[in-house]
Amino acid sequence: MENRRASYSYILRAIGQSLEEKRIVDFDLLVIERNYEVRNRTTQKPIAGSALRRWWRGIWEDDIDEALYLYTPVDIEWLNYRGEGQRRVPDQAPDFAKLSTRLRTIGAYIDLRRMRLAGMRRRGDQVTLRLEEQDGTERTEEHTMESFEGYSQFLRTKTRASGPSIDVDFDKGE
Repeated sequence: MENRRASYSYILRAIGQSLEEKRIVDFDLLVIERNYEVRNRTTQKPIAGSALRRWWRGIWEDDIDEALYLYTPVDIEWLNYRGEGQRRVPDQAPDFAKLSTRLRTIGAYIDLRRMRLAGMRRRGDQVTLRLEEQDGTERTEEHTMESFEGYSQFLRTKTRASGPSIDVDFDKGE
Protein backbone atom coordinates (compact mmCIF):
# COMPACT_ATOMS: atom_id res chain seq x y z
CA MET A 1 0.00 0.00 0.00
CA GLU A 2 1.36 3.40 -0.98
CA ASN A 3 1.92 5.92 1.82
CA ARG A 4 0.96 9.23 0.21
CA ARG A 5 0.68 12.67 1.72
CA ALA A 6 -2.60 14.54 1.35
CA SER A 7 -2.55 17.69 -0.76
CA TYR A 8 -1.24 20.85 0.85
CA SER A 9 -4.54 22.59 0.11
CA TYR A 10 -6.29 19.93 2.23
CA ILE A 11 -3.69 20.05 5.02
CA LEU A 12 -3.34 23.83 5.23
CA ARG A 13 -7.12 24.41 5.16
CA ALA A 14 -7.49 22.14 8.20
CA ILE A 15 -4.68 23.88 10.04
CA GLY A 16 -6.21 27.24 9.10
CA GLN A 17 -9.56 26.20 10.60
CA SER A 18 -7.83 25.32 13.85
CA LEU A 19 -5.85 28.57 13.92
CA GLU A 20 -9.06 30.56 13.31
CA GLU A 21 -10.65 28.94 16.35
CA LYS A 22 -7.60 29.82 18.43
CA ARG A 23 -7.63 33.38 17.01
CA ILE A 24 -4.06 32.99 15.80
CA VAL A 25 -3.11 35.44 13.07
CA ASP A 26 0.69 35.46 12.98
CA PHE A 27 2.54 32.17 13.17
CA ASP A 28 5.55 30.10 12.18
CA LEU A 29 4.83 26.70 10.64
CA LEU A 30 7.48 24.01 10.37
CA VAL A 31 7.03 20.69 8.58
CA ILE A 32 8.61 17.76 10.39
CA GLU A 33 8.17 14.59 8.32
CA ARG A 34 4.34 14.26 8.12
CA ASN A 35 3.63 16.54 11.08
CA TYR A 36 3.09 20.30 11.15
CA GLU A 37 4.37 22.35 14.08
CA VAL A 38 2.77 25.78 14.47
CA ARG A 39 4.08 28.38 16.88
CA ASN A 40 1.77 31.28 17.70
CA ARG A 41 3.41 34.65 17.08
CA THR A 42 0.25 36.75 17.44
CA THR A 43 0.70 39.91 19.47
CA GLN A 44 -1.91 40.05 22.19
CA LYS A 45 -4.14 43.11 22.33
CA PRO A 46 -3.68 45.25 25.44
CA ILE A 47 -6.21 44.95 28.21
CA ALA A 48 -8.36 48.03 28.66
CA GLY A 49 -7.39 50.25 31.55
CA SER A 50 -4.61 52.47 32.65
CA ALA A 51 -0.98 51.88 31.80
CA LEU A 52 -0.28 51.54 35.54
CA ARG A 53 -2.88 48.76 35.88
CA ARG A 54 -1.44 46.94 32.84
CA TRP A 55 2.07 47.33 34.29
CA TRP A 56 0.88 46.01 37.65
CA ARG A 57 -0.61 42.95 35.98
CA GLY A 58 2.46 42.49 33.77
CA ILE A 59 0.46 42.83 30.56
CA TRP A 60 2.02 44.77 27.71
CA GLU A 61 0.90 45.40 24.16
CA ASP A 62 3.84 43.50 22.71
CA ASP A 63 3.30 40.38 24.81
CA ILE A 64 3.31 37.33 22.59
CA ASP A 65 1.64 34.04 23.39
CA GLU A 66 4.14 31.59 21.90
CA ALA A 67 1.97 28.52 22.28
CA LEU A 68 3.08 25.55 20.21
CA TYR A 69 0.63 23.28 18.37
CA LEU A 70 1.46 20.01 16.64
CA TYR A 71 -0.82 18.69 13.89
CA THR A 72 -0.43 15.03 12.95
CA PRO A 73 -2.09 13.37 9.92
CA VAL A 74 -4.82 12.07 12.26
CA ASP A 75 -5.44 15.61 13.58
CA ILE A 76 -5.70 16.96 10.04
CA GLU A 77 -8.22 14.26 9.03
CA TRP A 78 -10.32 15.03 12.10
CA LEU A 79 -10.20 18.81 11.50
CA ASN A 80 -11.27 18.35 7.87
CA TYR A 81 -14.10 16.02 8.87
CA ARG A 82 -15.30 18.49 11.49
CA GLY A 83 -15.09 21.42 9.06
CA GLU A 84 -16.98 19.62 6.28
CA GLY A 85 -20.35 20.74 7.61
CA GLN A 86 -19.38 24.38 7.24
CA ARG A 87 -18.45 23.87 3.58
CA ARG A 88 -21.61 22.13 2.36
CA VAL A 89 -23.16 25.15 0.64
CA PRO A 90 -22.76 24.52 -3.12
CA ASP A 91 -21.77 27.39 -5.42
CA GLN A 92 -20.97 29.64 -2.48
CA ALA A 93 -17.77 31.58 -3.06
CA PRO A 94 -15.19 30.93 -0.35
CA ASP A 95 -14.61 33.78 2.08
CA PHE A 96 -11.06 34.88 1.31
CA ALA A 97 -10.95 36.88 4.55
CA LYS A 98 -10.87 33.57 6.45
CA LEU A 99 -7.43 32.20 7.24
CA SER A 100 -8.49 28.66 6.29
CA THR A 101 -9.42 29.81 2.77
CA ARG A 102 -6.16 31.71 2.38
CA LEU A 103 -4.07 28.78 3.58
CA ARG A 104 -6.00 26.41 1.31
CA THR A 105 -5.14 28.66 -1.63
CA ILE A 106 -1.47 28.75 -0.64
CA GLY A 107 -1.58 24.95 -0.41
CA ALA A 108 -3.06 24.71 -3.92
CA TYR A 109 -0.30 27.02 -5.17
CA ILE A 110 2.33 24.67 -3.70
CA ASP A 111 0.51 21.56 -5.01
CA LEU A 112 0.25 22.94 -8.54
CA ARG A 113 3.97 23.70 -8.56
CA ARG A 114 4.71 20.18 -7.29
CA MET A 115 6.93 21.44 -4.51
CA ARG A 116 7.35 20.35 -0.91
CA LEU A 117 6.54 22.75 1.91
CA ALA A 118 9.35 23.00 4.47
CA GLY A 119 7.96 25.94 6.43
CA MET A 120 5.82 29.05 6.41
CA ARG A 121 5.85 32.31 8.31
CA ARG A 122 2.98 34.78 8.48
CA ARG A 123 3.28 38.28 9.88
CA GLY A 124 0.31 40.50 9.10
CA ASP A 125 -0.13 40.52 5.33
CA GLN A 126 3.33 39.05 4.63
CA VAL A 127 3.85 35.34 4.01
CA THR A 128 7.22 33.66 3.64
CA LEU A 129 7.24 30.17 2.14
CA ARG A 130 10.19 27.80 2.49
CA LEU A 131 9.84 25.33 -0.36
CA GLU A 132 11.80 22.41 -1.74
CA GLU A 133 11.76 21.61 -5.44
CA GLN A 134 11.61 18.04 -6.75
CA ASP A 135 15.39 17.99 -7.23
CA GLY A 136 15.91 18.98 -3.57
CA THR A 137 16.76 22.62 -4.25
CA GLU A 138 15.45 24.86 -1.48
CA ARG A 139 13.93 28.24 -2.14
CA THR A 140 12.29 30.98 -0.12
CA GLU A 141 9.43 33.04 -1.52
CA GLU A 142 7.91 36.24 -0.14
CA HIS A 143 4.25 36.98 -0.86
CA THR A 144 1.39 39.08 0.43
CA MET A 145 -1.81 37.34 1.45
CA GLU A 146 -3.72 39.41 -1.11
CA SER A 147 -1.47 38.17 -3.91
CA PHE A 148 -3.14 34.78 -3.50
CA GLU A 149 -6.71 36.13 -3.77
CA GLY A 150 -6.58 36.31 -7.58
CA TYR A 151 -5.03 32.85 -7.61
CA SER A 152 -7.95 31.55 -5.54
CA GLN A 153 -10.45 32.96 -8.04
CA PHE A 154 -8.49 31.40 -10.91
CA LEU A 155 -8.57 27.99 -9.22
CA ARG A 156 -12.35 28.18 -8.66
CA THR A 157 -12.88 29.05 -12.32
CA LYS A 158 -10.51 26.30 -13.45
CA THR A 159 -12.23 23.59 -11.42
CA ARG A 160 -15.70 24.62 -12.65
CA ALA A 161 -14.74 24.91 -16.30
CA SER A 162 -15.56 21.93 -18.48
CA GLY A 163 -12.99 22.76 -21.15
CA PRO A 164 -9.25 22.12 -21.13
CA SER A 165 -7.26 23.58 -18.26
CA ILE A 166 -5.22 26.72 -18.75
CA ASP A 167 -1.52 26.64 -17.96
CA VAL A 168 -0.65 29.90 -16.24
CA ASP A 169 2.76 30.83 -14.80
CA PHE A 170 2.23 32.67 -11.51
CA ASP A 171 5.93 33.23 -10.85
CA LYS A 172 6.84 36.88 -10.82
CA GLY A 173 9.95 37.66 -12.84
CA GLU A 174 11.24 34.10 -12.89
